[in-house]
Amino acid sequence: MHFSRSQKTKKTTYLLIPSDPDLTKIEWTINLPEKGSKLIFVPTGEAVSYKIRNEKVELVLPKKLIRSQKDNPVLVFKFQ
Repeated sequence: MHFSRSQKTKKTTYLLIPSDPDLTKIEWTINLPEKGSKLIFVPTGEAVSYKIRNEKVELVLPKKLIRSQKDNPVLVFKFQ
């Protein structure tokens, strides 16, 4: 998992995750999104649900998203 911040806006944070068909849940404790931020799957523009519990972000990847991206080496998300 890798985080990257836009140099132009300095507000959009991108989340890059290696594509893996067995990957269904991702958790992290750094770069927590601001309250009310949306997590957008960049290729489709679709919002993806996530939860913050005990200073940890939990993201459950929808199976249709994983299947649709099987040929892409990286899943790209952004927080808005």
